[in-house]
Formats: sequence, structure tokens, C-alpha cells
Amino acid sequence: MKKNLLQFNIALTVALFALLAVSSCKKETTPTTTTNTTTATTAEYFLQGTFDGAPVTLEGTPEAFTTSLDYVEHEAEHHGHDADGDGDDDDDDDNENTPLVTGTRWTTTDGANAVRTHGSIEVRKVVIRVFIAPMPTNQLHFDMLTPRTFSFFDGVTNTDGAYITFRDGSGVLWTSTGDQTGSTITINSRGELVGTSTKFAGTFTAKMYDGNGNAKVLSNVSFAGLAGL
Repeated sequence: MKKNLLQFNIALTVALFALLAVSSCKKETTPTTTTNTTTATTAEYFLQGTFDGAPVTLEGTPEAFTTSLDYVEHEAEHHGHDADGDGDDDDDDDNENTPLVTGTRWTTTDGANAVRTHGSIEVRKVVIRVFIAPMPTNQLHFDMLTPRTFSFFDGVTNTDGAYITFRDGSGVLWTSTGDQTGSTITINSRGELVGTSTKFAGTFTAKMYDGNGNAKVLSNVSFAGLAGL
């Protein structure tokens, strides 16, 4: 009788250990649920987000650029210098406001040396001509990159702000020119005022439009690029 009881206790102990082992294995193999379906890039310069619901990433060293020749020419003309050599130093009241642009773009060049832009981020600002002690344009471009949240240039009601382009996998170019109600861009950081470019980084969500009036959303974008000075 004692022998049977001992055998029963041993069998019960073994069964309990087996049950605990199975329970432990189930806990270790339970999958973790995550809502992040896009792997964060490790590139120094990038644009990463979601376009029409699909994850997109641009990587590689971008091109920094500026557009400020009109401003320089207007300043030269006002101070008695004929910038374009036409002998005309008269002020043009229609050109009192001059657009400045600084930004970054990712491009590739094919075998025929044709440049193809895959994406760009610009900051645009219309400045009033400064007639006394004009500020250098590199300082103006740098100031445009001040960390802040602001709206988008739309070419109609808002002439200051951000301008975005993105080329999809089918080769269609989309731009942010159009209604941007509720869209904002944030510059979180910028580099130093040294040389011809500076690093800047931030986030944005924007409505994008193709040449046929179709609209898609480029959302939850984070970026780091080189802006011209």
C-alpha cells in the first residue's frame, strides 16, 4: 500500500512539473504586437514616412541648394551697381518683394547625365528689400531654418512656407502646391552657419498633388537633409 502511495506521489509530482514547463513555454513564445511597420533608417540624411498608406524612404547624401540671385541683384542695383550690365539702375516697384529659397533634394543621374529628382524639401520666404545695411543672403537662409512649426507655401494665398516634392515608384512627381489646410512642418534642429550648407531636420505631413489634380497624403514624415546657405 505504501509502495503504491509513493508511486502515486511521484507520478503526481512529475505531472505538475510537466504542466509548469508547458505553461512556461507558452509565455515565452507569445508574439509581441507592434504598430510600427516601418524600420527606422540609420542613414545620416533621409526622408522617411508613409505615402498613400505605403512606407517610403529616401536615403543618401542630398544636394543643398538656394535661390537668391534676384535678391542680390536688387541690392546691387539699389546701391548704384549695375548687376546685369544693362546700364539701368532704376528701382522697379514691381520687384520690391523678392523670394528666397533654401532646401535639400535627393537626385540620381542616369547614363545620359539626365538628373532625376526623387524628393525635395524647400523653405520659401518673400523678403522686402532692405535699403540700408542689407543682410547677407547666407544669414537670411540660415534664419529661415530656425527651429519652429510653420505652414506650407501654396502659391496663391501663402507665399511663405514649406514646399515638398516626391516622385513615386511609377515615376509620377507629386508636389505640395495646393490646399494644405491643417498641414504643418516642424524644423526640430539645424546646424551651424558655416560654409555653403547646414544640416536641418524635422517632421511634416502634407497633401500631395500630381499634374492631373489627384491628391494623396505624405504623412508622418521625418527627415534630415542639407540646406543651402
